[in-house]
Amino acid sequence: MVVVRKFYLRKAFFFWLILNLLIGGSLAQERVIERILAIVEGEIITLTDVQIAWALGLYSWAGEAETKTWREVLDKLIEVKVVLKLAESAKIKISPEDLENSWTELKTRLGEERYLQLKQLFGFSDKDIRKFIQEKLIFDQIIQKRITLVIPVSLDEIKEYYQNVYLKEMAAQHQKPRSLVEVMRELEERIRRKKGQAEVKKWLETLRSQADIVIKTKEVIDFD
Repeated sequence: MVVVRKFYLRKAFFFWLILNLLIGGSLAQERVIERILAIVEGEIITLTDVQIAWALGLYSWAGEAETKTWREVLDKLIEVKVVLKLAESAKIKISPEDLENSWTELKTRLGEERYLQLKQLFGFSDKDIRKFIQEKLIFDQIIQKRITLVIPVSLDEIKEYYQNVYLKEMAAQHQKPRSLVEVMRELEERIRRKKGQAEVKKWLETLRSQADIVIKTKEVIDFD
């Protein structure tokens, strides 16, 4: 009985050892790939992706670290991935000229020295940056189309906006307000843009709810 017990104990020990090696191996691998923050429809978003979007200011975040969190940056990149899936079926293309212009504007905004520093820091090439820019341009194009969809604006809405928003703005700026007739078109466009942005927000929320999204981390990430 003692021999049999020792045999089973030894067998259990080796089973435990193998199991721990397997688990340990997977944990080690997880530590290696711990930079993965989310998976969207099978596509990975890494911590480096988030840091690059932040550092390059691709979504107007450069220099706004005090008002944006890593999770807000990640959420935006998740939205980009979800919307880009639609772009695949819509076959939206960005012209080489638009891509080149955006790339040049980015380098000018950052400055050549900062641009080269970021390239070295993240270990990416001009081609990698162009890919980020292209994705942003496609995303912006789709969003702009959604915002500019024909959205009705009633005369009552314009009058209400004139009284509650426009006149208060002019008073705060110590400026003489123009008449309703003079600013009607301008206010109509403001209202339409605001309503369009609200519709886009709902649309993005719907897309996210329908997409296969896995958030891989809940830890706080410090960009400093």
